[in-house]
Amino acid sequence: MSTMFGQRQFIWMLRNDEDGTSLFEAALTLPILILLSLGAMEFAWVFQNQQLVETGVRDAARYLARTTGGQSDQNPCSNTTQVGYAQNIAVYGKTTSGTPRVSGWSAGNVVVSCPSFGNSGGTYAGATTQYKVQVTTSFPDPALGLLKALGNWTPYLSATHVERSIGPG
Repeated sequence: MSTMFGQRQFIWMLRNDEDGTSLFEAALTLPILILLSLGAMEFAWVFQNQQLVETGVRDAARYLARTTGGQSDQNPCSNTTQVGYAQNIAVYGKTTSGTPRVSGWSAGNVVVSCPSFGNSGGTYAGATTQYKVQVTTSFPDPALGLLKALGNWTPYLSATHVERSIGPG
């Protein structure tokens, strides 16, 4: 009977003892806080890379829209050298290769097209057939790894920008 009383007394002592409570709470919450912090960093990383890709695509479209031979009715995509420069501007920020704005992005991921459109109503000054410059890209984001660890999911960065070809001005 005394051993049962001693066990109850010991359990009652443990129940009222608060030593080590902070350590136990920290051990429970720390993994969750670390996961939330890494998730915020991953989101910021993807968001920054998306902004860099959108800036590059916009820069490339603007460049090619302004480099036609002097007229808005000339197809800007007919000059393959200028198209190559535009692809490099999108990825590297300059007409020659170098360090890409986002790792894993290459000029081969950048698609440039120049569809024509009619200007019969005279909405724009110039010829009745004019061109748009459309620059598009899509490639897997070199994420930090948390998204892959959570389900083998890789986000894709993609962007499109369209400018009307206006020629040099």
